[in-house]
Amino acid sequence: MNFSRFIVVILLLITLTSVTSFAAAQEQDSPLLDMLTLVPQGQNDPVYFADFAAIPNAYPAAQLPSDWNTYEAWRSEQDQTNAQAFGVWWGVFRGMQSPTHQVFARVDDLEPVMGFDFFQIQRSLLQGNGLEDVYYLEGSFDTDAVRSAYKSRNYAHTLLLGDYQLLCPAPGCYRYSESDPANASVDLFGGIYGHPWSVLISPAHVIGVAGGEKLAGVSMRAIGTIDSLADDPDYQAAAAAVAEQGVLLQAYIPDQHHLLFELSDPPFFEFPPYELVDRSRSLQQLLDNGYTTLPRFDLLMLADVVTETQQVTDVILVYRDEADAQAAATIVPERINQYRLYLGSQLMSDALASRFVNAVETHIVRAADRWVVRFEFGADKAEAEEIIALSRPSLRTPQVSTPGSIFQLFHELVWNGEVAWLSIVTREELGRMARIGGMQV
Repeated sequence: MNFSRFIVVILLLITLTSVTSFAAAQEQDSPLLDMLTLVPQGQNDPVYFADFAAIPNAYPAAQLPSDWNTYEAWRSEQDQTNAQAFGVWWGVFRGMQSPTHQVFARVDDLEPVMGFDFFQIQRSLLQGNGLEDVYYLEGSFDTDAVRSAYKSRNYAHTLLLGDYQLLCPAPGCYRYSESDPANASVDLFGGIYGHPWSVLISPAHVIGVAGGEKLAGVSMRAIGTIDSLADDPDYQAAAAAVAEQGVLLQAYIPDQHHLLFELSDPPFFEFPPYELVDRSRSLQQLLDNGYTTLPRFDLLMLADVVTETQQVTDVILVYRDEADAQAAATIVPERINQYRLYLGSQLMSDALASRFVNAVETHIVRAADRWVVRFEFGADKAEAEEIIALSRPSLRTPQVSTPGSIFQLFHELVWNGEVAWLSIVTREELGRMARIGGMQV
């Protein structure tokens, strides 16, 4: 299936009525924006958000287990009272790109280690590059139980930071401790590597911080002395653009500074970059075919949203200029139609078709003094029985999109640097690249 067969709708929400309508939508609750209030500005790491509590809102047939024992009883088939409801939840949950899945891979319980049950976690936000991560958990927590669990592992209660208690491992708060596989545990905060993190606890949040440098920023944000990402109009606009659309299950915001370097690479659309071809000629062919410069955007966000009838992955681009947003709304779908995946010769449009994407829409919306381009890649929403069947090996797989699979495709593309379809290389730069063999200039 080619994108020429998709329906592309460009809705320019620039009239007074549209702007007013969207402003009203901005007043809706945004769990993503609420979590971003915890994250200090100035740390340009990627952000991954997951909303576990939203799964039943997106799929009413789903139900979260009340606690780990209930989950274990269902998985071991000792108690099948809510088998279908738990099965739908599991079919959606397993498709989320959350680091909490390490708990399920290890088949163990959090409570003796962290002082709370896994199913007390409602939402999570991971910020980091894999070395110095910060992991924010939101839910309902017994601070005494959490403190007791960590103190039993030689953590010390150091001080109060606003509403938070800071607990630090034996090496100290601002010392980066080495990993020790012999002490590996199910602790979501570095436990899988045996690397103890500092922990901030409150009744509503538990925050793990891997390194001292990050801890300084998180601590200052906890007492309100520095701004959060939620104070940034680019993040406000991105969050608002999805809040009025449906139920947000997960979102990914890459490191914008690192992304900028990748977007400056030669935009090879029509063949994987590792193929031995005449790159100069290929780049010249792009120019001859009418290559158009994509205006540089201020923020990229991917979002997994569920409506009453569809599961949709949004590619969000935030602009300050309306003309730039309108140009992007035309350019990006055309590029996606040409793009081939790096790890094979498959067209990106075919990869989307294999995930049963049957509707592509482009919307431009006004939010937080920004212009937001929202590219929606939608597939029919799977029914409860289909979701359960998709999570079980079978020769008769339902012909519907697996929850989270479209988001996973885009997440892997951006995570792996496959972003030529968003390249901001200008025509002039492309011409110079073509003359010198496809090298960055």
